[in-house]
Amino acid sequence: MSAVIPSPAVLLLFASHPGALLAWAAVLMLVATLLVFWATEAMQLFMPPGLAFALLAFFQTLPELSVESILAWHGRVHLLLAGLTGAIRLLIGFTVPASFAVTKLRGHSSLQFRMPATQRNLLYAWLAAWLYAVSLGIRGALSTPDGLVLWALYAWYVWTLRRQSSKPEQAENIESWLQRVCAMASGHRAALLGVMLAVGGFLIYFSSPRLLDGILRTSAVIGIPAFVSLQWIAPLISEFPETMSSLRWAAKPREAALALSNVASSNLSQWTILAGSLPLIFALSPHANWMGRIPMSSEQMAEWWLTLAQSAVLLVLLFRGVMRTWEASLLFGLWGAQFFTSPFPYSALVRTATTAAFAIWAVIAALQLLRRPRTGNPVLL
Repeated sequence: MSAVIPSPAVLLLFASHPGALLAWAAVLMLVATLLVFWATEAMQLFMPPGLAFALLAFFQTLPELSVESILAWHGRVHLLLAGLTGAIRLLIGFTVPASFAVTKLRGHSSLQFRMPATQRNLLYAWLAAWLYAVSLGIRGALSTPDGLVLWALYAWYVWTLRRQSSKPEQAENIESWLQRVCAMASGHRAALLGVMLAVGGFLIYFSSPRLLDGILRTSAVIGIPAFVSLQWIAPLISEFPETMSSLRWAAKPREAALALSNVASSNLSQWTILAGSLPLIFALSPHANWMGRIPMSSEQMAEWWLTLAQSAVLLVLLFRGVMRTWEASLLFGLWGAQFFTSPFPYSALVRTATTAAFAIWAVIAALQLLRRPRTGNPVLL
């Protein structure tokens, strides 16, 4: 019996199916994200560690930025902020507890860490970005001046890193094949890393509109709101390499601070680079209004405040310098409650409840932090 070979028309029909379109676009985006991640991870050995984290976070923001930029350029402002809020909440609600679990499996009852002196400005910059995001939530909109302020804040943070010294001994923290790349002659190494960044950047540019189209078409077929689909599908792809690196660092107790620095740096880039770029891109688009103003809908406002409340909890824990089992479990539980109920009609009620829980937790933890004895050691609450 002769083999049945699908005709080109059948293959084209399959490739254009929403699920197939989403699948292959997701694969391309994942490959792009991995290439960019590996290149920037290797580059951290040849530059100040804080600057390396800033560069890594910047490139890791590109997948979400590319998708959100398409929406901003086409004036689909009602779908903006989905990728931003989804990525931040995924990192805090899943990556951080997963990193804690890895550390726990190594026989440690709590995750104690001290942010290196080179990373303290990261927390202050993130706090400043968080406070500015609160003001945006109160105003209920982003505009071109807001974008310039947020980009200036990130530029200030990068400027503070200019005098830090690099740490070549961090080579043990990266993949073995990347270590061999780093051992190449400088010219060959620079060429290879440059090609990885170029190919990764091209794949992000090529796959972004197809990923967006696949997500929107798939959400229409299965009946899930487009905002919800954008909020969870794209971040699951783009944040995968970052989650893996955080878990790898968490497996080494002495490197636990690197895992959390990675998450904090990504949060800063999301609140500044990503949020700041949207009104600037919208202002240049054919659909621009006065000052590129992006008004937040009631749904966007609710997601914005939930993300702010969750971020506040992690900020306090990072300033405190310790995380307990119940805290990691609660971070995951509250994130999971909102994540798994988001497609259902009662999701708004769950979202309100989780926002309130995060806000109350953050306030109590902040008050305890302010009242604790001024000692040099972390305090277990």
